[in-house]
Amino acid sequence: MRLDEAEQTAIRRAIDEALGGQAVVRLFGSRADDARAGGDIDLHVEIDDGDGTQAEQDFRTALARVLGDRRIDVVVHRPGTPDRPIDRLARRQGIPLTPAPTPDKGAVPMTDADVQALMDDHATAARLQADSLARVVERLSPHRPLRAGTIRHADAALAEQLDAFQLRFARLQDLLGRALFRDVLEADMEAMPQAMADIVAAMEKRGILADATLWQAVRGVRNALAHDYLTDAAHTADTLERALALAPDLMATAERALDWLEARRAAVRS
Repeated sequence: MRLDEAEQTAIRRAIDEALGGQAVVRLFGSRADDARAGGDIDLHVEIDDGDGTQAEQDFRTALARVLGDRRIDVVVHRPGTPDRPIDRLARRQGIPLTPAPTPDKGAVPMTDADVQALMDDHATAARLQADSLARVVERLSPHRPLRAGTIRHADAALAEQLDAFQLRFARLQDLLGRALFRDVLEADMEAMPQAMADIVAAMEKRGILADATLWQAVRGVRNALAHDYLTDAAHTADTLERALALAPDLMATAERALDWLEARRAAVRS
């Protein structure tokens, strides 16, 4: 488990405050794998009491209070709802942060159909994010190149478009690095590399990434957008302009990954 003692203590405090003994919480994803580096904190929550809506809101609020601005993804499975592929994945790979569930909980294994359904979910999300990113890039085109004055004097509409661009750019980059690239290797039945650099090299080899330096540039700008306070107008304009310049390459990479996955699926069907 790649959580330090302070993070584990903070998460368990949030669990106690918001969920008590009415939920099973698991850490899954990259932070559950000691061989990997970086990544969001992915938590899977199974709520045992009621519809879970208020408990989920309370948990998210408690997490934000105890962990600050760390990147956390919370996936909730509510009572009486069908299992999704991601629920089975979390049960299979996740590390419990609460007392272990009863034996009948999470006993259904993840099938090949579940894996394909999860890949389909990733593909649908990537298409939606790419389409949304393309629209906001087009709306911002009359304001380019962005300058310090553009940022200082942005009206509410432009400020909203800039915020939307940052969100769409970050989400598409995350979907590629955390989902689609790994789906390509899964579909190719290739062992998953431990290092992101090796995954990037595998995408470059398949022609999905134009070159590894492009991905490094995209990640660098995405991290700057996510973690810099961007209070300096000139710095903000420069960072956003670099992201806007990289957006077409990011969208093209997503399209190539989606085309590759669809071609591989068609080949399997035939």
